[in-house]
Amino acid sequence: MCLKKTLTQLTALLCGVVLLFSAAVTAVSSKTVTESALEQLIEEYEGTYWTTDGSPSDSSGTTSQYYYGIQCKGFANYFFYRLFGVTFIGRYDEDYYYLPNPSGAVELAREWDFASDDTQLMQQIFAQARPGDFIQGRSGSYGHTMIYLSQDETGITVFDCNWDNHCGVAVRTMSWERLASYFRGLSLYTAENYSTEQADVTAPVISQVQTVLQEDGYTVTCTITDDVGVARVYFPSWYAGQSPGESAVWYPVESEDQQYSLFIPYQKDESGNPVYGAYYTHIYAYDAAGNYSVVGVNVERTLPEDDSQLPDASLNLDINGDGTANVLDVMALAQHVAADAPFQQSWDFSSDGRLNVMDVMALAQKIVFPIQ
Repeated sequence: MCLKKTLTQLTALLCGVVLLFSAAVTAVSSKTVTESALEQLIEEYEGTYWTTDGSPSDSSGTTSQYYYGIQCKGFANYFFYRLFGVTFIGRYDEDYYYLPNPSGAVELAREWDFASDDTQLMQQIFAQARPGDFIQGRSGSYGHTMIYLSQDETGITVFDCNWDNHCGVAVRTMSWERLASYFRGLSLYTAENYSTEQADVTAPVISQVQTVLQEDGYTVTCTITDDVGVARVYFPSWYAGQSPGESAVWYPVESEDQQYSLFIPYQKDESGNPVYGAYYTHIYAYDAAGNYSVVGVNVERTLPEDDSQLPDASLNLDINGDGTANVLDVMALAQHVAADAPFQQSWDFSSDGRLNVMDVMALAQKIVFPIQ
């Protein structure tokens, strides 16, 4: 079998291969709408300072942000508002540090002047607690406000501000022993509109991905479904030699009964020559909750077999300038590549807009195994 025929069959085989990958964002456990919102807010604020300049405040909270209060109380007020839309849950009692008339919330528990080792009472206080609930405590002459996250056999996990006396925002744990010994009074509140509805944590499903190669480009089609609904779809596309982050074109794609299709045209380089090689398209599918899936395809635009269609007129096979095209020119080009020589259009035998080893291989094919 002649080399030309072998190369032709190999090219045809590569041209017909489409590589797929998927990286879907899917849920590993169910969450409520409240828990999902809580996670997003923690991601937004954890590790920051709730101050006007984003830097640590003094112990008096001089630069603390304000939302119906400063430091821990102001932060918890604001956080409860962001979670449940409760504008202001209420002021605490100056003597006992509980909320006498909570607005938009229900008191679940309130204890005062308990023993410093009463861990059983601490567990009873938080027996009905749910993520996002509002905790008001008092230690000595000071109060402290927290947002409840979870609990286990050792204690509770909270999200709060100013435990460090500098308006730092953090997720931290307090053991049952620490709760009983530190606080003199504790009260717990839950929002009246607390939602236990399950959040959408399932990403859209991308399936039946196909590519159809055409003379001047390729078409990508697929089916996308979601248990709630697909919100938006993009087909970012680029070719080899480009940076996907900087050069990809993000095409928005509309659906036709869960079917999505886009034609992506082949490109030309700065000199107007056709760009051959690999072309890439990724499919991004989002739902309204922000879950998304990604599937990628790539196709190969191969050089045409007809010698007359190749841009050989602009190529210089005589690399070493000795008046003939032979294996010495292949070696000379290889040396230029190894030396990272400046790009020359006349040496771009692989038509990828770059000077690299692919040009050496393409030149070797032209010289050592010329097409008859």
